[in-house]
Amino acid sequence: MTKTNDTEPSFNLWTEPWITLENARGELTQHGIYDALVNAHDYVAIYDPSPLVVVGIHRLLTAILQDALNPQENDDLERLWARGKFPADKIDKFGKLYADRFDLFSEDKPFLQSADLPMFPDDKERKASKPVAQLFPETPSGSLVTHYRHTTEEEQVFSPAAVAAGLVTMPPFVSSGGAGLMPSINGVPPIYVLPSGKTLFESLAKSLMKNATREGDLAWWKRTKVIVHESKKKKAGMSPREHRQLGEVGYLHGLTFPARKVRLHPERLNATCSRSGQQSEWCVRTMAFRMGESCQEDVGWQDPFAAYRLPAKPTSKRKSSSKKSADKPKPIRPMRTRAAWREFTGLFLQRREENRQTRRPLFLDQLAELEISKRVETYPFRCIAWQTDGKMKFYEWMDFGFDVPPSLLQDPDGAMWTEQALSFATECADTIKRVFSSTFKRDAKSPERFKRLKERLESDYWPALAGKFRQFVLDLGDRAKQQQTLDRWYDTVVREAQSAFDRAADATGDNGNTLRHIVEGKAKCHSGLMYLKNNLNKEGDDAKK
Repeated sequence: MTKTNDTEPSFNLWTEPWITLENARGELTQHGIYDALVNAHDYVAIYDPSPLVVVGIHRLLTAILQDALNPQENDDLERLWARGKFPADKIDKFGKLYADRFDLFSEDKPFLQSADLPMFPDDKERKASKPVAQLFPETPSGSLVTHYRHTTEEEQVFSPAAVAAGLVTMPPFVSSGGAGLMPSINGVPPIYVLPSGKTLFESLAKSLMKNATREGDLAWWKRTKVIVHESKKKKAGMSPREHRQLGEVGYLHGLTFPARKVRLHPERLNATCSRSGQQSEWCVRTMAFRMGESCQEDVGWQDPFAAYRLPAKPTSKRKSSSKKSADKPKPIRPMRTRAAWREFTGLFLQRREENRQTRRPLFLDQLAELEISKRVETYPFRCIAWQTDGKMKFYEWMDFGFDVPPSLLQDPDGAMWTEQALSFATECADTIKRVFSSTFKRDAKSPERFKRLKERLESDYWPALAGKFRQFVLDLGDRAKQQQTLDRWYDTVVREAQSAFDRAADATGDNGNTLRHIVEGKAKCHSGLMYLKNNLNKEGDDAKK
């Protein structure tokens, strides 16, 4: 913590340690932005207990590098890879221009905050303040259920480093927050795909896009002030104000999108941070937290780390209309009833243009073009999502990974193979549920118990396939053996489906009538699964002929 004087704090994220990095020995240390970028090749990855913070920091570092390096061609990126580290001179030049824009407690240009709001509010303004815990959606505050956290929101005290971590999660993860508080640029948060690697340098270098920035792009550090548009809704005692949504958003602007108008209220407490457990002289308990920027539906923004479902192609009876939200690409978002790995095709692969239903993250298209793909066996990726109802309910975060062969990223038919695999798995799931219902529903003396057993049947089945699907993806990278790989997958799915059914059937009871139905059900299930598999094999043979 640096101080301008005894009464005003200063915490500049460019130099102060707040980003936790892991080295090759598994040791965790904190660093400022400058050190994290210049020495990225010496560290393995960004670390934080919350994967949401990892996404926020990754996007911030990517935006800074994008502005500082501004690659224009694939050759620029290839030279960067050959160098093996980020050029310190360009990062130094960026720092000389913009380092002062990263101070959390700057009087006139606080990082990701609005200087027109007071840093030290009076009593009236303090009454309208919000608990700083709202920066972390996983930390209950306001009317949210506290669950296992036995503290009130007033007791939450955060160090400057912890608050910075919360601020950077806002652009990717801010959801609707009640009347007048609209979501961030991506709406309901999507599944974010982050590249990984042996070092932090590799992860960030894979994230850079060629020719992505343009003149006038409102990156946070280049704007004179936050552009804030108040809600049009009239409140008691207040006059309505125009709410003008942005019609254009640049690349860097989107990565640092200020969806909320924030001003931290630092206090000299010399207290322990509720999040990190570290002692801090200056702490934050409250903040101003209002509606910030929002954008129109047709703004044309596509997040480089999110995949999209494309609108259905218009038919003769239905003409496409750009004014309808249904005709816009929609980010692939997590669903509570669907395992996220089942979205693999949309997240990583690209169909041929005539059959395209999804669009993978933009950085993957570029990564597939680079020569570095010839020097690696797999690309590791980390997928992070935040399950929410799009309003005020937050369920859980999702954090899972995939190793994907470069050849599969470049294979125009890769989506076809994985869709066949996932489609067969879905058909098998439908079969075991249908057979279970038709076999045991008449025996069920307790409808609730029968419902729980049926739910357990599916909850056993899909997790059992998760790890095996990851191996299927790795094997699919060998194009010469893709059909054999698919055939092995069919065998695996049938085996796991039958196993899940058998476990659920054995739990239905042990009286004579139920035991007879267990035997019949297992036989029916086996017959139904083999029918599905044999039909696929027959279709494959016909296709070869």
